[in-house]
Amino acid sequence: MKSQSKNIENIKLTFLAFCMIGACLLIYYSHVVLQKGVIFTHFFYIPIILASVWWKRRGIFFAATLSAVLIMSHFILNTNLSVADDCLRAFIFIVVASFVALLSERKEESEARYREFFTTSRDSVFITTPRGEWIDFNDALLELFGYDNREELLKAPIAQHYQDPEERAGLLKIIEQEGFVKEYPCRLNRKDGTVIDTLINTVPIRMPDGSVKSFVGTIRDITERKRMEESLRAERDYSTNIIRSTPAVVCGIAPNGTCNSINSAGERVTDYEAKELVGKNWWATLYPGKEYEQVERLFRDIDKGNVLDYEMTLTRKDGDKRIVAWNSLNRFDQNGNLVEVIGFGHDITERKRVEAELLETNRRLEAATALANGLAVQSEMANAAKSEFLANMSHEIRTPMNGVIGMTGLLLDTDLTAEQRQYVEIVRTSGEALLSIINDILDFSKIESGKIELEETPLELSACI
Repeated sequence: MKSQSKNIENIKLTFLAFCMIGACLLIYYSHVVLQKGVIFTHFFYIPIILASVWWKRRGIFFAATLSAVLIMSHFILNTNLSVADDCLRAFIFIVVASFVALLSERKEESEARYREFFTTSRDSVFITTPRGEWIDFNDALLELFGYDNREELLKAPIAQHYQDPEERAGLLKIIEQEGFVKEYPCRLNRKDGTVIDTLINTVPIRMPDGSVKSFVGTIRDITERKRMEESLRAERDYSTNIIRSTPAVVCGIAPNGTCNSINSAGERVTDYEAKELVGKNWWATLYPGKEYEQVERLFRDIDKGNVLDYEMTLTRKDGDKRIVAWNSLNRFDQNGNLVEVIGFGHDITERKRVEAELLETNRRLEAATALANGLAVQSEMANAAKSEFLANMSHEIRTPMNGVIGMTGLLLDTDLTAEQRQYVEIVRTSGEALLSIINDILDFSKIESGKIELEETPLELSACI
């Protein structure tokens, strides 16, 4: 590429050299042979103009040099023509050539800057006709609409790329009213049918009579940004809904104590509406009078370290007291300055009441248990006394009973009448029955005192059944 450009420059230089030599020969011929320098010296300005157009500022220096050669030729050839006239003509041609060269250079620089912006811009740049036809566009716009080549996009009308035709009508209406469009939101169709969100900026290029010649503008694809914004909005709405519906009190408090926000649970606990608390001092409103001592104690405890489940008694709008257990989260800005304290509180008033009732119930149960234990001890002592009494009484009664039974046995061995024997048998049977009862009582006493002894004796099961 560089070698090709160098070859073109060499060709230009060679051509200008021949033009200069030819002009010099014509000047010499016109001055010396024909004595008509005015006519042929005009040919000398051809390389001046060409050099100015081709080489811009370097060409101006070249033109000035050629003009100086022209002026010096009058002195060398000693012509009769006016040197002043040729000097004036040379000066005019230099000025004209310089002006043409500068205009050409500035135009090319402007076109180069425009073309550089046009091709390298991250936004999609376009030029269209008022009828909605493409005139030119950069590669970014080609990529934006998903086309493979320029010809294919040039054949596609602009109107078909609008998802909603009303959006294009609205864009043209704004241009008509305001004279330009800045960041106009619009949904456009790509070649494959997918829809993208964009921002359009455009201005009309007008003719001298005021009519629109073309539209120049840019299109920026904000689909990903919109997706992120919608995602952030959904996350924010989700978090807001959680905060709004959570049973915990959630409030935002500025470092100076001003309430920035409060959720529905906070309104229920404090009995204040959000508009009544936001903008007011949180501490002074909910902890008036002596209750503010809790706030001062809180600040002292915060200075010592983190505070968790910090219990404070706030005063509701209706004057009722509620116990709230607080936790907090500090929010800082990018410089590390405290912006807001987010408080999370749980109304534990009912829990505290239930806990107090449970403590009272436990106290009563402990007292009843102690009383029952005392009664049990007394009962055990009474049972022990009863068992001891029964054992003693059984032992004391069994001894005379054995004597009674023994004596009835002796009495039966004597001569008795039938009637007397019958009465003695009744006495002995009754005595044995009473003795059996006394033995059973004595056995129960031994069981209660843990002193019973088991004996192994033969048993006839059929007799027991």
